[in-house]
Amino acid sequence: MSTTRIREIMTGCTNAVIKWGNLKRNEEVVIVTDTKVDPTLILGLEAVCSCQGASVNTIWKDAQELPHQEPPKPVAAAMAEADLIIMCTSVIQGHTSATFNALSRGARFLCIGPSLEAMAARSAKFPPEIIFELATRISDQWSNGKVIRVTCDKGTDMRANIIPEEVIGREGAGAPLGIRLKEGRPKKGRIAFWEGGFGTVGVWPGWDSEGVAVFDAAQGFQGKLKTPLKYHVSQGYVTKFEGDSEQLEFYENVRERFGKDAWHLGEIMIGLNPWVDILQGLSDTSHLHAHRAAGTVHMALGNSVDDFRTVKPGIHLDNLIFKPTITIDDEICVDNGHIVLFDDPEIRKMMKEFGVEL
Repeated sequence: MSTTRIREIMTGCTNAVIKWGNLKRNEEVVIVTDTKVDPTLILGLEAVCSCQGASVNTIWKDAQELPHQEPPKPVAAAMAEADLIIMCTSVIQGHTSATFNALSRGARFLCIGPSLEAMAARSAKFPPEIIFELATRISDQWSNGKVIRVTCDKGTDMRANIIPEEVIGREGAGAPLGIRLKEGRPKKGRIAFWEGGFGTVGVWPGWDSEGVAVFDAAQGFQGKLKTPLKYHVSQGYVTKFEGDSEQLEFYENVRERFGKDAWHLGEIMIGLNPWVDILQGLSDTSHLHAHRAAGTVHMALGNSVDDFRTVKPGIHLDNLIFKPTITIDDEICVDNGHIVLFDDPEIRKMMKEFGVEL
């Protein structure tokens, strides 16, 4: 491996663990990984933690089958004793009871995707300071709104009321983890997801989401879908899926295995990182990298992303729309895949100061 390649990987790991994970000297770190993850990525994460003066403990476990399933009990016990948990597994594992318990005890949780290519990608080097400002301002816009509407040219038209305390971003992507904590709300400011960079703002839409969504990509299926996945939502639940036979069978099996709440619309979330290559981010079935792409929206079925995990069937599956239009009340936030805040003079000045070009 070339020196340049190593430097790229270490820059990404530093942005993730130090600038966003907010790791401090003498803290206890638990890294959870599995046998399908490239050990080079884990070595990079360990090196950054050690250089920061933290105590590092790495757990290797068997790979799990589906996203956001509970880890084994010994792993959950170790997570509960950490200051910072770094979950880097071949299948994304984050919205779990083990994570919630650790957050309730004061831990910070950083879920990192398994791709070494993503950690070395250009998007992993996008300045966190710009993401912090974008996430803060957009999440404030959402918190001050009453209704979110998502549309796209393929037929999406989804609406939901906004519950201000269920907006996610200001305390998580809007500042280093452990900053802007909210008393009594264990997840606010403590949980983060990273692959090829970071940056999201979202909301748990509660039980009143209504409409139709048409997706370009679905978690569990590699790459862009040949046949778009469509689902109809009423009172927070999917009532009907449309797609190819493989997609329909997949979601029927999920409901049979995890129950009715596996079809609950538990999240609406946009990406903020303009340097993410969406198609590269879809190269594995987790799609975590693609979900960071600026102006995309992903909607999740299953576990809700509110602070108290109100809905928890034990599964959380994200589906992605490449170029949505999103309005908060009558104000446009995303216009056909373009975050309008990138046109704001203050944001453009900030990008110029950091040498960022879109």
